[in-house]
Amino acid sequence: MKKLLFVIGSLRKDGFNYQLSSLVKDLLKGDFEINYLDYSNMPYFDQDVEKEGNKVVDKVKDIVINSDGIVIFTPEYNLSYPGVLKNLLDWLSRPLKLNDFNSGTAMFGKKVSLLGIGGKNGTKFCLDKLTDLLKFMQVNVMDSNLGFIVNNEAWMDNKVNLNKEQLDELKLFTQKIKDFM
Repeated sequence: MKKLLFVIGSLRKDGFNYQLSSLVKDLLKGDFEINYLDYSNMPYFDQDVEKEGNKVVDKVKDIVINSDGIVIFTPEYNLSYPGVLKNLLDWLSRPLKLNDFNSGTAMFGKKVSLLGIGGKNGTKFCLDKLTDLLKFMQVNVMDSNLGFIVNNEAWMDNKVNLNKEQLDELKLFTQKIKDFM
C-alpha cells in the first residue's frame, strides 16, 4: 500500500485544516497508509544549523523521503502560506548531502496535492503561491488544488462543517488524489 503523508500548514491544535484533513483521511481510507508529519520542533532554517546537522531535520527528511506522496492542507495568512510551512519547505529544499547540489532533496520529484480551508479567499492566493514554490523546488504538483471558505460558525466554535456542495467537491478531489498518486 502506498504511503501518503499529510502535512498541515498550521501548528494550531484541531485547526480548520486539520479538520479538513480528517475528512480526506476518511475518504482515502483503505487506499493509502496515511500518516501526519509532525514538524512542530523544526528549527528555523539556518545554514549554521544545517552545517552542524540536526536530528529533528534529519528525521523529518527521512519521513518525507519514505513517503510515496504528500497532501498539504494549509490556511492562508496575509494572502500567502504560513511561515511555519515555508520554514519546513526551506529545510526540505536543501541538498541531501551538505553543499552537494547534485545529491537531490527530500522533495525532489515528490507527488504533492494541495488543499486548504480558510477565510473569504478560500486559500486561493496561498495555494497559487505554494504551487509556484513547489514547482520551483522541482516537485510534481497535482494540476489542480482545492480551497474552501470555512463556515461562519467555525470562527466561534472551531467546528468545520462543509455543505453538500463542498463535500461533493471534496469527494471528486480525493478521487483525483487517488489517480495522481
